[in-house]
Amino acid sequence: MKWIVLSLVSFCLLLCIFIYVFFRPSDVIMQVLVSEIIGSQNLNHMKAMMPAAPDWFVYSLPGGLWLFSALASLLMCAQTIPTYLRTAIIIALTLVPIGMECLQYFHITDGTFDPMDIYFQLLAIVVSGFTLYVISKKNLVHINKAHWNWKWVFTFFIAILIFGDQWRF
Repeated sequence: MKWIVLSLVSFCLLLCIFIYVFFRPSDVIMQVLVSEIIGSQNLNHMKAMMPAAPDWFVYSLPGGLWLFSALASLLMCAQTIPTYLRTAIIIALTLVPIGMECLQYFHITDGTFDPMDIYFQLLAIVVSGFTLYVISKKNLVHINKAHWNWKWVFTFFIAILIFGDQWRF
């Protein structure tokens, strides 16, 4: 089961990268990095071949995918994290994204309030919680210590957060 969740988390993170690189504005850090690696002309050519995508796919889905990846990764190795720390991280990971949307609504922070963002974030919370429920009830996986793959995934989604659309050149 842990490999299924790991594969799902990895797929979600790769989809985030794909969206950031091919559908977001060209000043997003991740897009600039890819442009440096493959060349801006090649990237622009590949972007031109992409079909148009709905706004929810481009701007709301990545936040939900990132949140699901963060929570699912955390919950998979939850046995290795002290309860007080695990609880604090889960509360922060669930409240911060929704809180940021509320701050955007009141124009306290940069960004545009979008109810679809909240919908995808709530969906991510529910799906990751369901994942934990299935794993714990079915006793499908028992992790005595954090596996290096989960450390890699954690590093990967932190990198997506850093290089995502909030940080621009």
